[in-house]
Amino acid sequence: MKPLFSLLIAISFIPCFAWAKSAPLFLPDAVEEADIIAHIRVLENTDLSPPRPRHRRNEDGSVTVEGRFFHSEEYQRTATVIVVPGIKGGQKGQPLLIGHSNGLTCPNVFYETGGEYLVFLKKIDKNPGEYATMNYYAGQFPIKDGKVLHFYLWKGFEASEKAEIPYEQVAAFLKTLMEKKNP
Repeated sequence: MKPLFSLLIAISFIPCFAWAKSAPLFLPDAVEEADIIAHIRVLENTDLSPPRPRHRRNEDGSVTVEGRFFHSEEYQRTATVIVVPGIKGGQKGQPLLIGHSNGLTCPNVFYETGGEYLVFLKKIDKNPGEYATMNYYAGQFPIKDGKVLHFYLWKGFEASEKAEIPYEQVAAFLKTLMEKKNP
């Protein structure tokens, strides 16, 4: 009974860890910690995922698991993107690889082919040359018709509001923050 109780307690903390990893970004921390802040366009997605795990019963009664589960920090897809204009660390026209789609419902982040986003990216240590979105979906903001959607980092807006702010205004706002941080 004691192991079952311990397991139930441990499982109850999983949502807390997921929220902590996908908690909103806070300025100026997000600006300082990001390796790249840029407007990107997704050129293509590459599927890296192996088949979903399947259990197979062997003749001797043992069970074999084929395939594997992904850890929340491993990605099933890689987006090939191009920097439209960079704000920090990315040069216009620079191609980048962004790992995404970890197979979990939450926390997670997706990039659609052809989509444009304002992103806060960190280098992935174990995959040189590849980046991950900071705080999963909390570090990605869609751009539609030249406007950044749901940009809760903008003072006065809540994450749930349907804020649509012109990209140039957001870029100027972020550049001003960087200048104040590093005069």
